Amino acid sequence: FRIRDGGAVVMRNPSGVGAVHHKKLREIHIPDADLSRRHAEVGSAGEGAFRIRDLGSLNGTFVNKERLSDERKASGWRDLRGGDLISVGKSTVKIFFRVKVADAPLSAAEKERQKRKEERRKRRGIRREERAAAR
Repeated sequence: FRIRDGGAVVMRNPSGVGAVHHKKLREIHIPDADLSRRHAEVGSAGEGAFRIRDLGSLNGTFVNKERLSDERKASGWRDLRGGDLISVGKSTVKIFFRVKVADAPLSAAEKERQKRKEERRKRRGIRREERAAAR
């Protein structure tokens, strides 16, 4: 699932895994009898980072096998990192984050190569136009 900045609620759904959303993902449905109707919440921590909290579930929410709160008590927010394992009921999910990496600066040789390539494209385009006009 791709969770947007607004966050999403993890909840039980006996009919299968799914997502309910209106433009943005708001609910994650997991077919697990050990989940509460509203089990946990995943929210934005800003800058593409996310966090999770238990909403007072009976069987708990775990991050890397560490329980977030006591039984039937809501927890505070816990920041998530790439590679974290989230367990809710009998279900476990591994967290992956997409990271945008800036392009490395081009070397002088690469810049020159790119410039020559662009010049060749322009010359080919001009030749095509001349041939088309001559017909």
